[in-house]
Amino acid sequence: MRSLIIFFFLTLFCFYSYSQEESHKSQGIIFLPEERIFSLINLDPLSCQIYGGMYIILEDGEKNKGIFIPVNLGFSKPFFGLYLSDIKFEIGLEAGSYTQFEIVHVENTTYLGGLFNNDYKASAYLSSYYKNISYRLRLFHISSYLGDDYMIRNEEFIRNDKSVNYEQLDLTVLKKINYSELYTGIGYILTPNAYRERLSFQIGFQFEKTGEKIFQLVGGVDLKAFEQNSFYPNIRTAIGTKITTNKRKAGLRIQMEYYHGHLPYSTQEYRKISWFGISSSIAI
Repeated sequence: MRSLIIFFFLTLFCFYSYSQEESHKSQGIIFLPEERIFSLINLDPLSCQIYGGMYIILEDGEKNKGIFIPVNLGFSKPFFGLYLSDIKFEIGLEAGSYTQFEIVHVENTTYLGGLFNNDYKASAYLSSYYKNISYRLRLFHISSYLGDDYMIRNEEFIRNDKSVNYEQLDLTVLKKINYSELYTGIGYILTPNAYRERLSFQIGFQFEKTGEKIFQLVGGVDLKAFEQNSFYPNIRTAIGTKITTNKRKAGLRIQMEYYHGHLPYSTQEYRKISWFGISSSIAI
C-alpha cells in the first residue's frame, strides 16, 4: 500500500510540469488543473479552506461574556481534469481541520482562553460542467472531538456520542449568472447504524464582483438544514471585499458576517446560537 501511494504521488508530480504547459488548452486531459469547474462554496462553515474568524456569540438570547474564534485549515484541489468540447469532468480531493477556540469570562476581570473543539474532514469529489451548469458528487468523512481545555473547565468527560462522526454522499448543482453563483444540494449519510438522522439539504448564493480593481465586492447567503435537527435552518450571510492583484480567483477575503442556527462545529451541535463578527479566508 505504501509503495502504491508513493507511486501515485510521483506520477502526479511527473505530470505536473506537463500539465502547466498544457493548461491553456480548452480540451484534453490535464493533471493538477489550475482552476476548478465547481466553485468553492465560501460560506459553508465546513468548506475545506483556510479561514479564521472572531465572533461575539449569543445563545438563548443572552450575550456570552467572551468571544468565539474558529480557525480552519484546509485545501480543495482537483488533480485530474478531462475537458471535451461540450462537457468537462474533474476529480479532486479535500481535507480540513476545523479548530475552535473560546475566551470566556470567569469572574470579575478574569478571562480564560482555550481549545473548545476540533473537527476533521476528508473528502473526494467528482465534478462536471455542462451547458453552463456545474455538478459535484462528493463523498466525505467527518469526525468531531471536544478540546481538553473545555472538558477540564466544564468537567465534561462523557464518551463521544459519535453524532458528528459519519460518512456522507451529497450532490450539489451550481449555476453562474453574471457575477453570482446559485447552488442547491442534497446529502445522505451512508454510515451503517449511524448515530444521527440521514438527510440534509443546502441552498444559497454567492457573488464576486470581479474586474481590474484590487478590491472586489464579495458576499452571499448559505442555508443548511439537517434532519438530525428537525431541518431547523442554519443561515450564514456575509459581505466584504476580496483583495487580489490578478484576474484569477486567488486573493484574501475580509468580510463581516452573521450566523444563526445550530452550532456548526463540535458534538454540541444541538445548541442554537447566533454569532456576529469579522472573518477572513484565502481564496485559491
